[in-house]
Amino acid sequence: MLMKRFETFRYPPPLLSDQNAPPQIVDIKTNDDGTILVHIIRYESTKSVDCSKIGGTSLEQKLRIRFIFLNGTVKEIDPNLNLDPINYCLLNNDKYEINKLNNIVIYLNDTKNNNISILHNLVNPITIYPLQKPYILITYVKTNDPSNLTTYEECMEFIDWDGNSRSEPSNACAWNLWINSTIQLNVNKKLGFIRFAHKHGWCWMQYSIITDTFTDYSLITIVSTVDNNYLVIFNYTQEININTLLIPRYGLCAILISNNQTTDNYPYPGQTIDIYPIAQHNVIINSINCDKSDVLIV
Repeated sequence: MLMKRFETFRYPPPLLSDQNAPPQIVDIKTNDDGTILVHIIRYESTKSVDCSKIGGTSLEQKLRIRFIFLNGTVKEIDPNLNLDPINYCLLNNDKYEINKLNNIVIYLNDTKNNNISILHNLVNPITIYPLQKPYILITYVKTNDPSNLTTYEECMEFIDWDGNSRSEPSNACAWNLWINSTIQLNVNKKLGFIRFAHKHGWCWMQYSIITDTFTDYSLITIVSTVDNNYLVIFNYTQEININTLLIPRYGLCAILISNNQTTDNYPYPGQTIDIYPIAQHNVIINSINCDKSDVLIV
């Protein structure tokens, strides 16, 4: 037996400066626990310079996200991500043929001729994705030439449910082309998501979030090893998430870099060698001394 329950939800939005531009819902997503994420926009009557270059529809330059919980309460966040103005412009998909799944289709209802046709087929450069609680993936674009959509880079920002950024700045725009990319969340939100994009051919990359730890690294020293490689040693502070409480731990870790290695390595959990964990709190190692020896001491 299939049963459905319909309920009416009313939410009085806060007073906004321009009452002539009411808020509009542009996207709705659902988290695994039933929490609803709502992306809200407001139209601007005056087009921005960047939006005018591509004939788009200008929006208020503010990101608004609302959480609707199962008990009927609402939480408001307006993350300040300092996005480029072009992100607050709805793009004409009929003109540019953007391969995106978050199209905003506006229909024209011709009652006289009993006909319904598409008036606008728009694409929002900003998309929200609910990841494992309490994280949200926000994708946006960055470009030096707003009039040329093939120059748009897809960027990402991870935020928590309080609107705080949880991203590494260096990885924000590592995705390249935006116009023909697709993101699909894993059924298991703990396993992150996959992104497909077409450049010279189709390529993909998987992403996941490590929610039980947060590690801050500080370079201590670099050592030459006897096999002609390098050992890079870091001082780390690791916050372990135990029952939503962040418990700090400290120590030394290292990564091994071979002499012919050409790719950059940044210490991430799973890539490092834990060489000296410290159980005491507030103990930080500022320096160590390492050298080669011809004598093995046991």
